Amino acid sequence: MKFFKKIFVLSLTLIFITIILPVKANAKKPYITVKEKVCEVGDKFYVKLKGTKAVSFCIKDETVAKVNEKGKVKTKRAGKTKLVILGENGKKYTCKIYVYDTERFKDPITTSSESSKVTADIKMEDVPTVDFTVKPGTLIDFTNILYTQGKPEGLLYLRKSKVSSKLKYRDSDCRLQAEVISPLSKMIEAAYAEGGFTYTIEAGGGYREYSTQERYWRRRQGMYPGYGDDPYHNGGVICVPAVSSEHRTGYAIDFEASVKGFQWLKDNSYKYGFIHRYEGNKTEKTGVMDEDCHYTYVGKDIAATCYLEGLCLEEYYEKYVWKINA
Repeated sequence: MKFFKKIFVLSLTLIFITIILPVKANAKKPYITVKEKVCEVGDKFYVKLKGTKAVSFCIKDETVAKVNEKGKVKTKRAGKTKLVILGENGKKYTCKIYVYDTERFKDPITTSSESSKVTADIKMEDVPTVDFTVKPGTLIDFTNILYTQGKPEGLLYLRKSKVSSKLKYRDSDCRLQAEVISPLSKMIEAAYAEGGFTYTIEAGGGYREYSTQERYWRRRQGMYPGYGDDPYHNGGVICVPAVSSEHRTGYAIDFEASVKGFQWLKDNSYKYGFIHRYEGNKTEKTGVMDEDCHYTYVGKDIAATCYLEGLCLEEYYEKYVWKINA
């Protein structure tokens, strides 16, 4: 009897050594199926845990993406964030998510110039006259130019709009893009409610026609020979060529305000889709000197990213638009 017991024990030992131990040795540790994801706005994908049950899913910045209880992620705006999954084993697993936005910037009316000097010397008679549509957030500067003398669609006279009565403007024919009116009004009302701040749009501080901007530009060139030839390395300019002017889109505004009023805009305008377009510490990127007065409507998504990450619009493009096409 003892002999058979020994045989039985020995058999179990052999089974454990030859079958069970190798299975345990080859078992993988719990892991996340996606550690890093590069995608575009509107993309959907799943992130799962293998080897243990997922207890919860959490997105660090829910303005960039959201996730449901099954690990399905949907991206919302350009930016970067992290998905953290808590496993049943008590450990956390992270997926880095990078979201880009390219579709909204495809605009056939804009083109690239080989240098700022070439742009500075463009002659009015060489620029075609074609009306156009332009989206908020489209980059226009010395090397990404609006190569037309035409007008954008969607302009609205402020005197015919429902803009806040607390906003004043010096030109009776002041125009802006229609989609700017509502967020602009909300921003002006908030500034007044929170600090009693009031704002006036400067003369010529809204939409400008090509001929108007070109006249401003040629006057500067006449006063200072070589003006604008290399603004990125010569301290910047305060006036740009007509093909480089955001004012021609109807999304840019030059305000008059108190020092505290401008500070309120710097701290809060992103909440309404606006950015302080030209900051002094970004001149090497924009080619323009510091302008407290100049704000541009780019939409809440881009404005939030620029504000939270300290980016000018050029840097936003470098990080979230051009990089994905490289």
